[in-house]
This record gives sequence, C-alpha cells and structure tokens, in this order.
Amino acid sequence: MSEINSEEQDFLYSFKKQYLQIIPLYNFKWQPVPNSLSMETQIEILNIIQKYQIPNKISNSYTTQCLKKIINIAEKNFCEINEDLLNFYLNLLFQEKNTGDNNTMNYMFNTNKANKEENNTWWKTYSLDKKCQNILKLLEDKSMISKGTTGLRTWEASLRLAEYFIQNPTLCQNKNIIELGSGIGLLSLICAKLGAKSVLATDVNPEVIERLKENIKSNQPTLEEENLAIPKVEKLDWNENELDMNHYQDIDLIICADVIYNPENIEPLVNILSIFLKAIPSITIILCNPLRQQSTYDLFLQQLSQHNITIHKELIDQIPIIFCHDEEFSQIQMTIINKKKTDLNTK
Repeated sequence: MSEINSEEQDFLYSFKKQYLQIIPLYNFKWQPVPNSLSMETQIEILNIIQKYQIPNKISNSYTTQCLKKIINIAEKNFCEINEDLLNFYLNLLFQEKNTGDNNTMNYMFNTNKANKEENNTWWKTYSLDKKCQNILKLLEDKSMISKGTTGLRTWEASLRLAEYFIQNPTLCQNKNIIELGSGIGLLSLICAKLGAKSVLATDVNPEVIERLKENIKSNQPTLEEENLAIPKVEKLDWNENELDMNHYQDIDLIICADVIYNPENIEPLVNILSIFLKAIPSITIILCNPLRQQSTYDLFLQQLSQHNITIHKELIDQIPIIFCHDEEFSQIQMTIINKKKTDLNTK
C-alpha cells in the first residue's frame, strides 16, 4: 500500500477536523482540494467516519452529504471509488430512505419538535492542533435555544477567546481562573489545557450546570493523564450581592464569553464584576463578545462607568483561526479590565 502524499494528507486533516466538529454543510471547507483521491485516502476517510459517526451521534444525512462530496471529488479527478466506501455510502442512503432521516436542515437545527430529546444532542470534538491529536469533546445541543437557554452549545466568542488564549498561553498558565457564564465548558477546559493552576466554571441555569459537569467529566481522563487541573463547577448568580469573597480570594483572572447580549443581564453582570474588583483589586477581567447590538454594548460601558471601572478595548480579528467556525462571525470585541495591560498584548 502506497503512502498518502502531503496534498491528500492536508485534505484528510481538514476533513477530519471539520467532520468531528460537525461543521454545518453549508460552511464546510473542502480545501485544499487534492488533484487526486487515492484508495489509501478514501480508506482513511471511511475509517474516520466508521470510528466516530455513531459514538458522536452524527446523523446519516450529514454523513451521506459528506461522502457524496468525497465521491464527487474523486470522480472529478478520474479516481476509482473505493468499493467499501461506496457500499457504506449506499447503505446510509438506504437507511435514510427507510427511517426518514433525509432532511439535513432539520437535523442541523432540530426544527422538528417531535424529535426525542436524545436526538437533539451530539458530541462535538474541538481540535487544538492540525492533526486532531489534542482535542476536547463536548456534548452540545443542536438547537441555538434549548430548554429555555442559549447555554447548551458553543458560541463564536468562546472559540475566538479560546484561540486568543492558545496564542497567548501565559495568560492562563499558573493562574487561578473563574469563568462567568461558562455554558457547556469549552473555554474553562481550554484554560485547563493551557496549564491554569485552577479553573472554576460557573453558571446559574440548572440544565447548563449539569451539562457542564458532564463535559468536564468526559474530558477529565485526558486532563489527568497530562497532570492538568480539573475544572470545578459551581452555581453563581450574578444577582447575588453578598458573596463570600474568602472563597474567591485567590482568583487571578475572570473570563466571560458572549455574555453581553441581553440588556437585562448587564446590570447584574457589572454588579458581580464590581464585587470582585473591590475584593481583589489586582484581578484581571477579560470579556469577549461579538458586536451584535451596539446599544447593548453601550449600556454595558455606561454601567461600568457608573461603577468607576475603566477598560481597555481591542478587536481580536487578527488572531489566527485554530478551530473550525460554523458561521461567518462579525467583529469580536475584547474588553479588558486590568491595571497592567502590557501583559495582554497579542502575539
């Protein structure tokens, strides 16, 4: 059996990274397109799908669309189609026809309310490297809003702030970190991966907290193997005015991603930040948010001003993209509250 050439290997890495992160098909990047698709590469693609499709709960419809594209690329380059790959593809098509799993859009966005709750989740794998060797695996809801919350999926601001930290790992290394509004845990787990001394992941919604615990437990064996901190999970209500700050006295860094979206949350958010700043004046706070509604962000700035909190703002659109992004994100605004801004320069 011949070796896979570098061009096909890059294509294989790209396919695996996107397939495991279950990037929506309309945003799947079929690049770099190789000049050929050898039998060896087709076999590797089939191995990836057979290994991960069922455990990660990736639908037949999503997988058949991916395989259809692979077959089209091979045919365009006059390559012979691997018989096992073709048979696997045809079997999935047959299953779709008999189970009704043929609506990719319903699958991706779960618009069918009759679906069982189990069918509304999947395991997304986020790779910190090109070869998918350093990974995090998260159980996420397919719907943008589920069970009355947006906190059961990963959002773009979390991915971009995670990429910022990966490019600037010293911001996390040996730091005691608390995340406000952790959601399902991507950012807290990234901080642990980067060598944080401790990580406290917090949220208020019971469903989100349970999912957060499940995802940390799922990634715990890998963190333990690498002798890294295991994030702890706690409920933290931003409306709480009397926090036991002795519990948080060692915190060096507060992180928040995509928490400035609802005007009703602004006052409680600024309130909790103010409590931490008064108790720990040396603390650093980093918030990362897409610029959706300027009026909401302006309200946030007004509330900070009323608490005499000064900030430093910067866009992080120049940070290299590491993860696959399933939507075209607008500018991402990073807001930093720290007396020592020199430590926060991007590379």
